[in-house]
Amino acid sequence: MTRTAAYVRVSKETQGQVSPDAQRSEILSYCERKGWTVTEWFEDIDISGRTDKRPGLQAMLRRAQDGEFEAVVFYRIDRLSREPMHHYAILAALKEAGVAVDSVGLPLEDNPESSFMWDLSAALAKLESLRLGKRLRSMHAQLAREGKYASGPPPFGWKRIRDESGQRLVLEPTEADWRRRMLDWYRHGASTREIARRLNAAQVPTRRGGAWASRQVGRMLTTPLLIGARVIDGGLVSTGRIEPLISEAEYQEILAITAVRSQRPHRPGRTSGRYPLGSTIMRCGTCGGPLYLRNDGRRMKYRCENRTRGRCSRGVIIGAEIVMQYVTPRLLRRLAHRPAPRRPHTHPVDLQTILGQQTRLEESLGRLAVLYSEGQLGEEEYQRARATQRTRLEAVRKRLEQTSWAVERRARALGAEEWDAFTAITSERWAMLPVETQRQICSLLIETVTVHPATSDRRIEIRWR
Repeated sequence: MTRTAAYVRVSKETQGQVSPDAQRSEILSYCERKGWTVTEWFEDIDISGRTDKRPGLQAMLRRAQDGEFEAVVFYRIDRLSREPMHHYAILAALKEAGVAVDSVGLPLEDNPESSFMWDLSAALAKLESLRLGKRLRSMHAQLAREGKYASGPPPFGWKRIRDESGQRLVLEPTEADWRRRMLDWYRHGASTREIARRLNAAQVPTRRGGAWASRQVGRMLTTPLLIGARVIDGGLVSTGRIEPLISEAEYQEILAITAVRSQRPHRPGRTSGRYPLGSTIMRCGTCGGPLYLRNDGRRMKYRCENRTRGRCSRGVIIGAEIVMQYVTPRLLRRLAHRPAPRRPHTHPVDLQTILGQQTRLEESLGRLAVLYSEGQLGEEEYQRARATQRTRLEAVRKRLEQTSWAVERRARALGAEEWDAFTAITSERWAMLPVETQRQICSLLIETVTVHPATSDRRIEIRWR
């Protein structure tokens, strides 16, 4: 008898189709007619066929490679996979292991017609998957227009309730408090990776009970659910059935901070660890260029970037601890005798409008290139129109950067009450403050810290704001 493994799969999207029990029954009947004995069952329940990361499938492939059975039977082609790429990869792995494959719904015969029908079925499974995805998206969009939330667990920070007006999402106190902390950390300079690390360190569970990831945090920080809205047909719509977590002004600030960080070029050696003075403040006394933190294997040092690139022959190098020992006591004295700075004023700006202008101009440049390649525009006309659009695009990008920086500065600014709490900070309390808070205070009080060569009369010079 042929030792046979049976594979069964259902996903949440296909609950209205053949159940696992029905698949098992059909597979057993089919194997009995062929004289095969089912010695092993492998199942993936509530897992989509559009991925090959399925425990049951992976276990079946491993056992096949170990030679524990001679054939694999599944109910239908789309139960094995809904992606042609994965479909052929699975068949190739089984063939390499010397394992035959067969399907109840479409038995595989040794002729070209049967192989063609399997190829066609794999393509149709992909088509049905795409259609199913489109139906689900249309259904979710319709539910959103009606102010309803689609099936599945509510997002972290909310819970679903049902009353006389229908189904609504309201804030769940504990989770909502964690989301507010995430937003506050983000405003004060923490990255999405750092936020995820803090949540995992505090053992805060995700909605599904797993660990937090940087990308997941990033999505949560910018979702319009924060203001009780959803994206419908490309625009934000609020139906009043989702309780907002923050105001629209706060949401615009978060979007502005995200826009700045996503467009800001990466700078090597940026401030990290326990040192709050970054390259935007630290300057070389010889060339005026930025000083970056470097680890020479023994300790952290500020090093002239132009010296590293061979552009500054007398670029300075100084230990980070030496800088902080000089700056910290002077900073605390300045902090104790300076009144709270006025919160910077910014006009309310619709960041989405500026981003939309940028997108439209980029698309316009693409259309000009297409028209030129098709011969509908001459060389001179194309170059003139392209130069005009690029000038406009550069102006919009500059406006976006300036606006985003202004909004971020406002988001980071301390109010009078917060400032009063900092004026009495001692050196011991300063050392206990989070680095993000230290950086914020330094950026408010210090414009530059210039480090001169060791032979100079004055090694470190602070320029206050």
